Amino acid sequence: MGTYGRKVLNKTGRDVAALASLVNAAFKVGGITLDWSLFAAAGADSLLTDQTPIKTGEKYARYGQIICEVTKSEVQTVDLSGDDDPTGGTFPLTILGHTIEDIPWNVTAAALQALINALDHPYAPYVTVSKTGFVYTITFPPDAENVDAVTSSAADLTGGGGDTFAVTILTTTAGVETGGEYGPYDPDATDGRQTLSRGKCFIINKTVKQHGYGENINNVVTDHPQVFDGGTVWKKRIIMTTGTHTLAAGPTVTEFEAAFPRIDYAD
Repeated sequence: MGTYGRKVLNKTGRDVAALASLVNAAFKVGGITLDWSLFAAAGADSLLTDQTPIKTGEKYARYGQIICEVTKSEVQTVDLSGDDDPTGGTFPLTILGHTIEDIPWNVTAAALQALINALDHPYAPYVTVSKTGFVYTITFPPDAENVDAVTSSAADLTGGGGDTFAVTILTTTAGVETGGEYGPYDPDATDGRQTLSRGKCFIINKTVKQHGYGENINNVVTDHPQVFDGGTVWKKRIIMTTGTHTLAAGPTVTEFEAAFPRIDYAD
């Protein structure tokens, strides 16, 4: 019987998976979350080798694709010219649970960084500071993850008669919390996806699309696909290459095998 005019509630058939066997498969406990903004949209309609239809503009992660944890360093800015530009005075800065008092209004980036680096906090020595005009850009180390916003006050800033002052603080890049998001391996990335580190990279077992299949019934939870880093796989189903590693080709076979020592091949 045809399906014209009918709603397809489910699919039948055998899923194509990277794993050849579930015996000794080492799945990621708790799963992972994909950052779909890091996946490229398809440029044309296509049909994957596992018969998954991909439409123009859709995003997907194919079975056998290597994904890596995204490590985003938190970046915050402190703008002393939130209102009028100061020409004197001082300001405080509360950062990493400590308050630095009486910072000169025209402190250099290097001097402010030195004050922060001297704080009694495990991440303080790795904070960096740059400056443009009255704006200080504070970058935290990746391991600091999601950092509390720094605070300050314009109460002790001074300037021309009638001037008013304000300190504006923004988080321009939020750090990623432990067990954060993952994206496709990319040797040209700078957010952690360029590095194959054990415990921070995994293999997609079955193809998932950003918007999944169906509605309501058996809908795919596409942000949290099944991933693993150990077990028996079909070698040809792993996205890796004997040539040059790239986003599309994946890591080299040598790089893959070094990062996944618990993987063995069924073919």
